[in-house]
Amino acid sequence: MEVTLAHPLGIVEVAEGSVTGTTIDVASTTVALTATGSAVTELHRTWWVDGDLLRYQLSMGMREVPLARHLTGQLRRVTS
Repeated sequence: MEVTLAHPLGIVEVAEGSVTGTTIDVASTTVALTATGSAVTELHRTWWVDGDLLRYQLSMGMREVPLARHLTGQLRRVTS
């Protein structure tokens, strides 16, 4: 799987990874920055389905800061 994202922080992320069962896992292969872009050096994203939940985790590395979990979230399926 390939993902390309342009962020409003002056970052463009190119990532590659895989889909295994209900999990998508991608890691950046390239991070490009504008002159005023955040000092991000690497990103790793995982999405997975767990019943009625779509879970998400983002890990980020920055200059002088190693890759570490940055945020997590989840969306719950709502039926009417």
